Amino acid sequence: AQALRLNPHPPDWYYWNLGLAYYAAGRYADAAETLMRDEVYRLPAKRILAASLARLGRDAEAHEEARQFLAGNPGFTVQGWAATQHFRDPATLKRFTDGYLAAGLPW
Repeated sequence: AQALRLNPHPPDWYYWNLGLAYYAAGRYADAAETLMRDEVYRLPAKRILAASLARLGRDAEAHEEARQFLAGNPGFTVQGWAATQHFRDPATLKRFTDGYLAAGLPW
């Protein structure tokens, strides 16, 4: 957020990282709002956006975002993704995997 205050015209990846950080911190509404921005609202962001929406109880929207993500990533599985992640805090990894599953992404 501070980087955005310092640079009012940032590259798109600022928003991706901010949305990711918001989700990791449990700030799901902020994550969803950030990841819906035109600058970042594309396929890779849809995975975390779907999880954010699921955590907010916006299930229909979450499942639609997950469907769109899977259309571009048909081999994605939560289990496969989790096996490649190296979080220091296992609770953070669980926050992501639980959100992905709640959004309808396959185990």
